[in-house]
Amino acid sequence: VNVGSSATQSVTLTNTGNASLNITAASITGSGYSMSLAAPLTINAGQNSSFTVTFAPTSAGSASGSISITSNAPGSPATIPLSGTGLQAQIAASPTNVSFGNVAVGTSNSQTVTLTNNGNATLTFSQVTVTGPGFSITGLSTATTIAAGSKTTFNAVFTPTSSGSASGSITLGTNGSPTQLTISLTGNGQTATYVLGANPTSLNFGTVPVGSSGSLSVTLSNTGNSNVTISGVTISGAGFSATGVTSGLILTPGQTTTLTVQFAPTSTGTS
Repeated sequence: VNVGSSATQSVTLTNTGNASLNITAASITGSGYSMSLAAPLTINAGQNSSFTVTFAPTSAGSASGSISITSNAPGSPATIPLSGTGLQAQIAASPTNVSFGNVAVGTSNSQTVTLTNNGNATLTFSQVTVTGPGFSITGLSTATTIAAGSKTTFNAVFTPTSSGSASGSITLGTNGSPTQLTISLTGNGQTATYVLGANPTSLNFGTVPVGSSGSLSVTLSNTGNSNVTISGVTISGAGFSATGVTSGLILTPGQTTTLTVQFAPTSTGTS
């Protein structure tokens, strides 16, 4: 039975004897159980009487109880055992606070959030909303369900449109406990910088015999906070050529690549 709802069963008491059955006391025990039977009650010989037992669980898990009926019948009091299980989804999120750190304006940072259903019933969502400038989510909607004991993941995304700190939240409305879960979001938008560095910044091939070649490497580094796109590689000077870097290459922040420069002189002299 789902927590917050109830289920009712009917119980019939029959007097199979030849004298009146006098019920002098009736009680019920167990969390969430109630009944309509009240004493005193008389049931004539050969007759019966019905009452209802209701189970309205307030928490998830199994629940047991019993009904005790005291009367003038042999073996009194009579005991009727009760059992039921409260069903409820229980949501948990990890993390509950998502920090994106510094993110360049015009770019995005994505963080994974895991939702776990620790309950014994399927978790459903009635509300999935995101607030805060630049924040969004992917992979989660009100159509998402999570089976009991299972988990799912979705992505929280921060795409700042201006520099400065930003905060927001993800609010999830569920059929479980808690009925509303909030995940906080924070991030800082930074002005985009595009910086391409080279090391070394000059190459000295020394003396290279005509008809042979020398090769030296240059490390290119993106030291900014935004992607750098190489739009072209141009080399000048007699006998010089370059390989390893082509037009269209993208370097993400912190990424490096190697440019190889060759010198193959075709005549004597300084180049």
